[in-house]
Amino acid sequence: MAAYEMAQSWRSKPENIRDAMKGQFQEAIGNLRTYFGILPDSELIAKIAGFPHTEPASLPLFLTGLRAMDNPVSLMPLPTANLTYVGPRSRV
Repeated sequence: MAAYEMAQSWRSKPENIRDAMKGQFQEAIGNLRTYFGILPDSELIAKIAGFPHTEPASLPLFLTGLRAMDNPVSLMPLPTANLTYVGPRSRV
């Protein structure tokens, strides 16, 4: 979750700040790919940040990643109408 937030805030920073932090961000993305490369979220975080990426062939863990995908509908087991954008509901 923190990496998604970092990628989104990275895009909104002024160019001079992004240039100064680019090496650190590339290292973070490299670490995500090395240690969590099995998760599609790693590539989607790179995509959100504007770095080269490979479109995942499976669904991410987080909705932010799903929204970043080019065509998630073909991978979804249920219709998109079944998606809910709220948290868990208690049954009373």
